[in-house]
Amino acid sequence: MIMGLPIIVVAPPYTLEYLKTFGIKTFDKWWDESYDREENHYQRIKKIFNLIDYINSKSIEELKIMYNEMKEIIEELKNDMAQKNISLDFKILKSSIIKANKQYFYIVFSNLLRNAIKYNKIGGTIDISFEKNSLKISDSGMGIAKEKLKDIYNRYYRATNEQGGFGIGLNIVNHLCSMYKIKIMVESQIDEGTTFTLTF
Repeated sequence: MIMGLPIIVVAPPYTLEYLKTFGIKTFDKWWDESYDREENHYQRIKKIFNLIDYINSKSIEELKIMYNEMKEIIEELKNDMAQKNISLDFKILKSSIIKANKQYFYIVFSNLLRNAIKYNKIGGTIDISFEKNSLKISDSGMGIAKEKLKDIYNRYYRATNEQGGFGIGLNIVNHLCSMYKIKIMVESQIDEGTTFTLTF
């Protein structure tokens, strides 16, 4: 901090390098964290454009999928769960299957699971189950106020400002479910958690 003003400002690279000569120990850490955040944003935007390609595709192959595909997504997100010490109860039998397109199923399931992690509490839980053609994803997180539930699928809408995001994930999920005749329902209570149910 110089003359009571923060150093973290938008500045050309040569200025930032110059600041490092003053022995600012936290600079490298700040720079690395900022780069990582921007890289994460880039990857998310990239996935959104890939999604648009999927939706516009005319040739969509239906596959019998469930257990292995879900395990792959869970494996991708295990570090995110570990960071918040979230325990996962995966109650899916290997014999359980649904008839769905692998690409859109990945997008729908990963979005819902990411939200269950993002809006969960430290040491929280996530339950995933499948019964009678219905897939349920429940979390023990902050929950959504009843009056806000009707808006959660609107593009750019965010029910809370406590976590980052673009406010488009659930809009994409709802759009894909509508396209492929999947019924999506949500139940939620503040400070108790949220459950999304997909019926195929």
